[in-house]
Amino acid sequence: MLARLWSDKFIDAGEIRPPIDFHLGLNTVRGGTRAENSIGKSTLLSIVAFAFGVDDFLSSTAIGAVGHHSIFFTFRFNGEDRTYSRATDEPGFVQTYQDTAGQLRAERISIDEFRSDLKEHYGLRGIDATFEDIVARFFRIQEHAAGLVTQPMRADLDEPASAGIAVLEKLFGVYDEIIALERPYRDASKQLRALNAVRDHDLIQTMALKTKTEYNEAKERLAEVQRHLAGLNGESDQQLLDLQYKRDEEVEELFQQRHALRTKAGITRSRIKRIEEQQGSKVLIKQVQLDQLQHFFPEVDVRRIEQVETFHEELATILDTELQAQKQTFEEELASLDTAIGHIESELRRKNVPVELSADKYKEIGDVAQRVELLQQQVNAWETSEDVRVAKEEAKERLDAQRPALLNQMADKINTQLAIFDALLYDTRRIPPSIRFDENKKYRYGSPVDDGTGASDKNLILFDLTILALTDLPAVIHDSPLIKNISDDLVEKIFDLYRTFTTKQIFIAFDKDQSYTECTQKHVEETTVIQLGEDEHSLYGFAWNKEGAKAPEEIQQEAQSLQDLADTLRSEQWPL
Repeated sequence: MLARLWSDKFIDAGEIRPPIDFHLGLNTVRGGTRAENSIGKSTLLSIVAFAFGVDDFLSSTAIGAVGHHSIFFTFRFNGEDRTYSRATDEPGFVQTYQDTAGQLRAERISIDEFRSDLKEHYGLRGIDATFEDIVARFFRIQEHAAGLVTQPMRADLDEPASAGIAVLEKLFGVYDEIIALERPYRDASKQLRALNAVRDHDLIQTMALKTKTEYNEAKERLAEVQRHLAGLNGESDQQLLDLQYKRDEEVEELFQQRHALRTKAGITRSRIKRIEEQQGSKVLIKQVQLDQLQHFFPEVDVRRIEQVETFHEELATILDTELQAQKQTFEEELASLDTAIGHIESELRRKNVPVELSADKYKEIGDVAQRVELLQQQVNAWETSEDVRVAKEEAKERLDAQRPALLNQMADKINTQLAIFDALLYDTRRIPPSIRFDENKKYRYGSPVDDGTGASDKNLILFDLTILALTDLPAVIHDSPLIKNISDDLVEKIFDLYRTFTTKQIFIAFDKDQSYTECTQKHVEETTVIQLGEDEHSLYGFAWNKEGAKAPEEIQQEAQSLQDLADTLRSEQWPL
């Protein structure tokens, strides 16, 4: 747990504040009796989150007013205290200490390493998400306090709902089952997009077939060319047989070997020629074309097209490199074949046997064999794409059929606990809030009969406490705006509920407690970890939102300057 937090910039009435001690259960940052603003309640909650590895405090106006400073804090795990500090001007690192007072420096570690340590100590190691991504969703501070009441798992408006659902799935241990269903679908979708991109931009000849009609025509051409090749091989074999009367077995074997080698050499030459043609066939979008496109269609997103074209250029470059490597391999293979053929022909000449038998025939066989190979590859590529498409559809069907059951299993646990907590807040039975998932990886949370501000804020608190109760989530933070719209009697019951959590930590900001019930006031008094007030009693010892406000250091420096001036005047015997 977070056991202690302090900074030499925390000032109260001109003196450095003592460390703030936290405990398991509810920790209240208490404001004044008039709900004063800008005294540091929300800022302190942001600093608590900063100690947990969350970075929102870095955008706080406090840093601009106070300047960069270090936050010291101690975590306690298994009875052992470990002290750290984070400097606002070096947030990517965490300083560790040999002592709990933060005096003896040890190693400096990265913020990622620190977050990983917290993740392990809090029992979240097996969850495939960063510690910050997990806990920050439940730290509701300042403008995020009342946040997305119907989408409580979204980190911000720009984040897709699926990201928050994934974290929820991981916390409840159903993510692995769901991802096992999603992975084949995503993999097949990725493969199909890549295949289609190559096919649509004519980057590889083997991916030239774009329609089912072209595929059927290619199959017909393949059958024709295969028959042609079989005929040519038959004619060549007959030519060899016609000369058998003048050959011994050794000569016949040499001719057979040369026949095979020359056929293979012809295929290799055709492959090299095809690569050379392909290397010179890249067609990319030119800037002048983009300019013309935007001229006629001003609303077109040219930047997006440029990004896509950049991808195509990168892909073409990669393919060009691959083609060059293939060409070199084929050239080396052809040289080896030519050498072997040369050796055989030398041996035939030594035996006084003619070696120039049907050279054109061998070339023709090589060309036709290469056409057979290309058509076969094109047919295979189309069939592979079809296999991937079918695999994608089948994976989608399995996902759509099985994923809702897993989500409903998770929703049932959440909604059951929500109903229990909600019932504790009322004397009469009410319809509790609930979470509902749909088939499009979206969800909605809230009450089906009451969407007022107070009810929505209460429901958001219940959601966080439900996740805190059912999972390994270590802490939640609730800022005062989340509570101010809730009725007094419900606030009392919420404090009762807060205090049932004795093995985890809840951090809240609360003010005007004298306006609430006696029971609520008692809860606040018993759980307060720091009392803040106006001006010199605010967190940093001054309120920087007031015109002419000065930090304690500035006031002290001005006072010292006046004292120095007075001393100077006295030393020079000026009348004061």
